Amino acid sequence: MPGLIRLKQTGLAPLEINNGVTQSLVYRNPNARVTWDGVETYKQCIYRDWIPGEEYTEVLTFKNLSGKSISFTYEVPKTQYFQTIYPRRLTLSQGVTFSLPIQFSPLEKILYVDDLVVYINQTPHHIKLAGVLPQYRVAVEPKEIDFGYCAVQDIQTATFKLRNTGDLETNIEWNSSEPFLIEPRECILPIGGIQTFTCSFQPQWALIYVGTATCIYGDQSVCELSLHGTGKFPHLIIRSDDGAMDENTGNVLVRFGDMPMNGSLKRELIFINQSAFRVPYRIESLPGVAKFDTAFRFGKTEGIIEAGKRQMIPIKFQPKACEQSYKDYFNICTQHGNLVAAVVECSGKAMENTIEINQQKVSFGQVLMNSKSSRIIEIANPKGTNSARFKIYTSPDSPFQFSIENGILPSNGSKLTIVITFAPIHPMGYYKIVPILIEYQSPILLELIGTCHSDSGKPPVLNDRYVSNFKRHILRHLALYPFEVLDDYLKRGKLTIDEYGSLIESADSSLIHDSKAIKDEHDYLLPPLSNPLKDNYFYWFSNEDNTRFEYVTLSETCFLFDQCSLDTKNEWQQSLTITNITRGKLTLVWPTPNSSNFSISPTEIEILPLKSAAFRIIFRPTVIDTFYTKHFEGYVSYKNQRDFTLVPDYGVMLPVQLDITCIGNTLRVNHEIVPSYQFDRDIIIFPPIGDQTSIYQTLTLTNNGTTPLIYRFISTNNDESTNQFIFKPSNGFIKQGDYAIVIVRYKPLRLNNNSDIQQERIIVRLNEREKFDKILHVFATQEKPRLSIPNNGQIHALTTCIGLSSETHIHLKSLTRSQLEFNWTLDKT
Repeated sequence: MPGLIRLKQTGLAPLEINNGVTQSLVYRNPNARVTWDGVETYKQCIYRDWIPGEEYTEVLTFKNLSGKSISFTYEVPKTQYFQTIYPRRLTLSQGVTFSLPIQFSPLEKILYVDDLVVYINQTPHHIKLAGVLPQYRVAVEPKEIDFGYCAVQDIQTATFKLRNTGDLETNIEWNSSEPFLIEPRECILPIGGIQTFTCSFQPQWALIYVGTATCIYGDQSVCELSLHGTGKFPHLIIRSDDGAMDENTGNVLVRFGDMPMNGSLKRELIFINQSAFRVPYRIESLPGVAKFDTAFRFGKTEGIIEAGKRQMIPIKFQPKACEQSYKDYFNICTQHGNLVAAVVECSGKAMENTIEINQQKVSFGQVLMNSKSSRIIEIANPKGTNSARFKIYTSPDSPFQFSIENGILPSNGSKLTIVITFAPIHPMGYYKIVPILIEYQSPILLELIGTCHSDSGKPPVLNDRYVSNFKRHILRHLALYPFEVLDDYLKRGKLTIDEYGSLIESADSSLIHDSKAIKDEHDYLLPPLSNPLKDNYFYWFSNEDNTRFEYVTLSETCFLFDQCSLDTKNEWQQSLTITNITRGKLTLVWPTPNSSNFSISPTEIEILPLKSAAFRIIFRPTVIDTFYTKHFEGYVSYKNQRDFTLVPDYGVMLPVQLDITCIGNTLRVNHEIVPSYQFDRDIIIFPPIGDQTSIYQTLTLTNNGTTPLIYRFISTNNDESTNQFIFKPSNGFIKQGDYAIVIVRYKPLRLNNNSDIQQERIIVRLNEREKFDKILHVFATQEKPRLSIPNNGQIHALTTCIGLSSETHIHLKSLTRSQLEFNWTLDKT
C-alpha cells in the first residue's frame, strides 16, 4: 500500500468551527454507519483521548453492498493534521471492501476538524474528521415528562435517566420550580454512568402546570427537561354498607348497635372514586384522641383508589368496657393534604353479661350450734348470647358453704342450681355479703343472714327487718353507738322511733353535731351508701372508698410468710392489730376452725371502746417447697348482742364480717415453682370519662399449671393515696385448673383543663418471685366536659305578640366522647 501523504500547506491552521459544529460532533455517535449509493462506511471519524506530538491512526472501511460494480475515489484532507494515502480511482466490485487509513497528528491541545471527501459514482460525500478534546456531555432520557391529571395535594412521581456521554466525570445539579421536585437534586456522574432521578408533581391548586427543570453540569453547561401536569380536585364518595347518613351534619353513619363485651362486629365502609385519576386517602381520628382510646379499628388506614374504582374498608368494633356507649369520629382525608372528603361517625354499645340469681337475700333463720341448714338459689343466663364465667368469692372455712363456687353458664337461658349450707360453730348472729364475680358484668351481691343458738348463747334471731333498720341506722350515723347510749338518747328525747321501728334524731336534737365532731376527730364516721346494693361495684370497693360501714380497723389484711426454711424452725408468727372505732364494747370471734398450718390467737376477745387488741398469726408448715394459703373469716358485734333479752328490736345491730388472707411457702433458696398462667388481656383500656366518678372492668387470670398459683397486684405508684387504679381482690390463691376474676377500678383524682391520659404499669407478682413478674399496662382517658352552643351562647327569641309564645331551636353539640349531662338555669332577673 502506498505511504501516507502530507499536504504541503505549511502553517495551515485548524479549521475554524463554531459551537454548533462542536455540539454536533459531541452528540453524534462515532460508530454510526451510513450507506451511500450502495457503499457502507462511517459517517464520521473522531479521535479522543489523544496527546499532542503523538500520531493516531483510524481505518475507514468502504464496502460495496450493491449488486453492481461502482467507481470510487477520494480527496485528501485539507489540513496537515490528518493524512491518508495518495488518492486513486478504484472500481469496487460487489461485496468488496476497501480500507482507508486516516492518521491524526496533533501538535497542541485544541480542537481539530476536517473533511474527507469521497466520490461514489462521481457523487461527492463528506466524512467528518475531528480530533476533540475531553468534553462534558450528558443526555436526558426522555426529554419531556407529562404527569397528566393529579389530585390536588396528591403526589405523582415519574423517573427518568441522565447518561454521561462525555469524557469527564461531572457534577449534576437540578433546579426546578414548584410543584415539580427532582430528587436527588445533586450527584456526581462518572464517565459512561447512568443516574436515575425521580421527579414528583404535587399540585396545590386545580391548575395546568408547565415547567422546565434545568440541569447544570460540568463547566456550567445546561441541559433542560420539560415538565407538564394538571391538578384537579378529587371526587371521592364515602358511604356505609347500609347507606346511613346524618341529614344535619352530613356525617357517614356506621352504627354497630349493641353487642356482647367479649365479641366483635364488622361493618364495611365503601370508597368510590369518581375522578379520572387515582386518589390516595388516609383515615385518621380526631385530634387529641389517643390511638389506644378507641374501640373501632379500620382494616386499613391509608391507600390508593384508582380512577373509577371502589374499595371496601372493613371496620371492627371491639369494646373495652361493658355497659359503655362508644362514639368516635374519623376524617377521610387525602393522603398528603388536608382535604376532608367525609367525616365517619362510628357508634356502638358494649352489653355486659346478663347473669341473674333468683334471690339476692337468703335467710337461714335460727340454727343450733354444730347443726346445718341448707337453701337453694338458681343462677341463670336468660338473655345472654354468649357463655359467661362466674366465681363466688367466699372462703372454704366460712360458716356459709356453696356447693358450686365457679363455673360457666352457656347462653340461651341456661340455669344452674347452687346449694348454700349454713353450718355455724359459735352462738352469734351472722350477716355476710358474698359477691358473685362475673366476667364483663358487675358483681351480684348475695346477702346471707343466719343466727346460731346454743345452750349458753341466744342472740337475737336476725331477719329482714333488722337488716333494714341497721342500714337506716348507718345512714343516720347511729350504728357506732351501742344500745346503752342510744337508749339513753331515746329516754332524753334526742331520739325517737320512726314508723319502721328504727331510731331517728329528734328535730331539736344535737346528736348529729356530736356525730360530726366524732367524724372530724377520728375520720372514720363517713356517710355510707344509701343502698349498698344499688351499685354493686361501689359496694365491692367500699373499703377503699371508706363508704362501707365498719366497727373496727385492721392493721393488715394480707400476711405473707416467704421462704420459711424448715431447717431452722417450724413456726413463724406475725402480729395483727384491730382497733375498735365505736363507742361500745365489741366482741370479736374467729369461728373459722384452725388448720394445722395457720392459726390465729386469740380466737375470741372483747375490745373496749376506741381501744385496740393484738392477735398473732401463726404459720406451722410441714412440707418443704410447698405453698400454703388460709382465709380467716371473723365476725365482730356489740357485746350486748349476745342475748336477745338484752336489747329490744330497735337496738339490734348486725355483726360485721372481717377477712384476713394468709399466704406462706417453704421454698428453699434457688427453688421455685414456675407458674403457668394466662390473662385474658395484657392491656386494660378504660373508655373516657368526664368527671370524678369511678369506672370498672374485669380481668381474668387462669392457672394452667398443675400446681397452685399465688398472685399479688403491685402498683408502680408508691403513693397509695394517689393510686388511680385499684385491683380487687388484690391478692389470692388459684388452684390448679381454676381461675380468678379480678375487678379493676379507675377513679381519677383530678380533672385537667384538657384531656388527660393516665397510664400505669401494674406488676403481678406470681408465686412471690420477682423473676415471674407479669406486667400489665393500664390506660385511661379523662376529659373535661365541653358543650358547644351556637352564637357564642346567645339565644335570640323570635318576636311574638303579648300573650302568645314563640319557639327557638338551638343545636347543642357535645365536644367530649363520654356521656354528658346538663341542665338549664334561667336568670329570673
